[in-house]
Amino acid sequence: MVLLVGLFAGIASINILSYDNGDKLKDYTEDLFDQLQFAADQSLFTGEHIALVPALQDPANSTASQDQWELLWYRWRDDEWQKIEELTPIRPPEIAELSIEIDDKPLDFYLWLDRQTEGDGEDEEEEIVPALVFYGGGEALGATVILGLTPRASEGVTNFEDRYQHIDINSVGQVIWRERQAEKELTAQSGVQ
Repeated sequence: MVLLVGLFAGIASINILSYDNGDKLKDYTEDLFDQLQFAADQSLFTGEHIALVPALQDPANSTASQDQWELLWYRWRDDEWQKIEELTPIRPPEIAELSIEIDDKPLDFYLWLDRQTEGDGEDEEEEIVPALVFYGGGEALGATVILGLTPRASEGVTNFEDRYQHIDINSVGQVIWRERQAEKELTAQSGVQ
């Protein structure tokens, strides 16, 4: 009996220790992938344009010591971008950094933020400039969302694939998790042989 309890405790501790930051990044990427897929489906179903707009997180919502970015959801309705309050903003966990590439060029979030806040007077409304858009006709602005472990969080994570995750959004509105797709193709190839 004592041997069995010790054996189960050893297995449990191995499982807990093997759940590293790479696994946490994959879990978060799965949630993000599901959200992006939902937005693509909703845009196609409703015919509305749905977009993500980069914004600095409110320091009250962040425990990070430096600027943290989030992506806010908007929809095009009544000839303007309107924030979708029902959808949770995309906020990467503390162990990860978020970036977006458009045409294989990284998007500088600070310059993007400047584009939205340019103006002469205080009465001028902030212009909403989406970084990613799912168009109502089933198309999208092609982009890649990249989640990467912070340098500190990547210590001890040996595989490159466990340090970075890529979600591609192509021009026809498909959302493709690159690393998951590669795993599926590898599994299919090994099953055929």
